[in-house]
Amino acid sequence: MSHLTFILTGWLFISTAFAQGLDTVNINSVDFGEGNNQLSMKFTMAQQMLKSSLSKYNESDNSTDASHLMEKAQANFSLAINRAHEKNWLECNAIIDSVIRDLTTASQILSKKAFNQNVYRENLKRVEAFILPEWSEDISQQDRDSLDKESKEIDKLIEQAKLFASNEEFEQGTSELYKAYRLKSALLQKNKHKSTIIYGYLFDTPEEEYEYMLSRNQHFQGLVEKVLNEKAFDEQTSSLINVYLDKSKSGTFQAYSFQLNNQHKEAIQVLDQSIQDLSNALKVMGIRI
Repeated sequence: MSHLTFILTGWLFISTAFAQGLDTVNINSVDFGEGNNQLSMKFTMAQQMLKSSLSKYNESDNSTDASHLMEKAQANFSLAINRAHEKNWLECNAIIDSVIRDLTTASQILSKKAFNQNVYRENLKRVEAFILPEWSEDISQQDRDSLDKESKEIDKLIEQAKLFASNEEFEQGTSELYKAYRLKSALLQKNKHKSTIIYGYLFDTPEEEYEYMLSRNQHFQGLVEKVLNEKAFDEQTSSLINVYLDKSKSGTFQAYSFQLNNQHKEAIQVLDQSIQDLSNALKVMGIRI
């Protein structure tokens, strides 16, 4: 019984989209008689799963494989109802088990798709918000030509990612976005520029802005770790770097604390200072961002 309850809970939580226009059959007319409580519970669960799929249907989330399984489950559910009316309990049990199995598989397909779609969307925000700065005027013509070439490559990767996403190939789209982000980061590392990095993005909620600022914080932490792994500093410089890193780490922990108490605006302010401390540490290392 606990296993069945777990499946039902999982379905109700993650079910987001299935075939439109499926009419669930009411099982109230079925007399399961004595000793068929387990079978009755299976029917109730299957009916609730079908109704849940209808109430949460979204055309944009449609999946051919999931829709096929849903249509098959719907047809078999009606067949199971007929076998129940005929008191053919053995066949009825086998059919309703296949219904639950198909619905569970459909939910897993949609769950994976929804997860991959969210990962893609977050990475698209991350890449598009990472706006490259003005480059220094003393960059050589060769470096400028290289910049133009790599900038076009970045644009091409982003367009390719969007094309993958339009075909619901979100994992491939995310892979292209990772490449674009790494190229942008590499350009900053090897080319002189005038201004700081611009992160231009409008947020719908404080929670969304907090997640973005946390991502920026992690990006700067990654840059710091990369430089520390590649360069050695004297004792005095290392001491100053550690002052900024300790301040930043303290700020990050404080931001987590604010976030746990739903104080997202306060967390954002603290993360902003934490990022500034990381930026100062990079300046001491000779990296200006």
